[in-house]
Amino acid sequence: MKTSIETSQPPADFSLLPSGAISLFQPHTEKARAWLALHCTPSSDHQYYGDDLVVEHRYVSTIILLASMAGLRPLDFSSRNDQNPAA
Repeated sequence: MKTSIETSQPPADFSLLPSGAISLFQPHTEKARAWLALHCTPSSDHQYYGDDLVVEHRYVSTIILLASMAGLRPLDFSSRNDQNPAA
């Protein structure tokens, strides 16, 4: 008899929605909202649309890196089926 061990991972703290020349960071937890409020204050480089942080593409990798270093978990896009139309 096979048994499987389920490893439940905590939900993602934020996701990224690329949209043309800008991207939206969408916080899903209070931890992510607090981190964004502290480290990404509104400026000429980025603004907020509701809770979402709107940034130019040139800032995306830096924000993801810093957020990850702070312990925030991004949504894992690698498991999404709609990214691979052949699947």
